[in-house]
Amino acid sequence: MRFFRKLQKFELMSFDLDDTLYDNNPVIAKAEVEFANFLQEKYSLKNECKALSFWQHYKKEAILQDEALKDDVGLARCLGIKLALKSQNILIDYEESQSLVDTFIYMRSKNIYVSDKVKDLLKKLSLKYKLIAISNGNVDIEIIGLKDYFMYDLRPCYKQNKRKPYNDLFKKALDLFNLKPYELLHVGDEPYTDVQGSIYANCQCAYLKRGYAKTSSDISYLKILPTFEIDSIFELELLL
Repeated sequence: MRFFRKLQKFELMSFDLDDTLYDNNPVIAKAEVEFANFLQEKYSLKNECKALSFWQHYKKEAILQDEALKDDVGLARCLGIKLALKSQNILIDYEESQSLVDTFIYMRSKNIYVSDKVKDLLKKLSLKYKLIAISNGNVDIEIIGLKDYFMYDLRPCYKQNKRKPYNDLFKKALDLFNLKPYELLHVGDEPYTDVQGSIYANCQCAYLKRGYAKTSSDISYLKILPTFEIDSIFELELLL
């Protein structure tokens, strides 16, 4: 645990999820392939539609049409699927495309492994601090077994709450508990979204260097110093 700023007394801890509390990279990669295969089979599409680049192209196209979709990964995927299928002369309504996104979320969530050691850490921390999740992603915390550890699960939403590093989610968390910014300690692995986001919101930040599995962005992306830096999520036990 290496300190760069004075740690002030805090009451609330917010946690990023992907790559902070578990290894997300291999899971999301596998889910993307499974989902592309699922769509290709469900709609009897050409074999080339199995390629991730095919679906990624239309997701990017949806965002180009509406920049606000950057703040809602689920909705961006939803509208990207509609565009991709339309290119194959298949028209689906919003409800069907949302159902497909729910399938993807299940595919990625069911294969995520959160260790008992991480759950034990959260349980110990919850006895002293209030815990919430603040994530830009769309993992289902109930499926991965983390729902009971967090009082709130805050996510960005289309034209409502902007994604990290914007301060919307941090401000919402502070408003929920009527706290001052320094009374929130955010824990995350990304130099840009987590460190820059929380520090610019005047909150405190515990930066998990290179993430849970040491595959996150390296410190060359760190443009502003966190409150302190840790090499392992389990160093947070020192806060007890």
